[in-house]
Amino acid sequence: MSAPIDRTPSRSYREIAGMKRILSAAAIETGDLGCEALDDSRAMTLEEAKSIARHLGLTLRKVRSGDYRVSFREGNETTAYYSDNLEDAVNAAVEMVRKRELRTQRVGLGPDPASRCSR
Repeated sequence: MSAPIDRTPSRSYREIAGMKRILSAAAIETGDLGCEALDDSRAMTLEEAKSIARHLGLTLRKVRSGDYRVSFREGNETTAYYSDNLEDAVNAAVEMVRKRELRTQRVGLGPDPASRCSR
């Protein structure tokens, strides 16, 4: 007999489990395989993915075609990313936020000296 399913909203557990999967995928790509990288082999649910995206400041939706759409909350169609794979969509969300953070850090540092035109 299997254990009863916990039906209470445990968002923090889901978020942690989702982030562990993302970090595990990154560890597999870089070859840094620790025991924690292989401990969670179940598929990510749409609700877990939405929770991760929400905490990153993005929206993740399943559209009528069956694809997943990731976009910034204030974004439009030009910033949207579509994928037919849920984990790919979450990984794209993480990359979108990473790129946005890099851009905002550069803005805070001032103009890039390499991009200046010679006069």
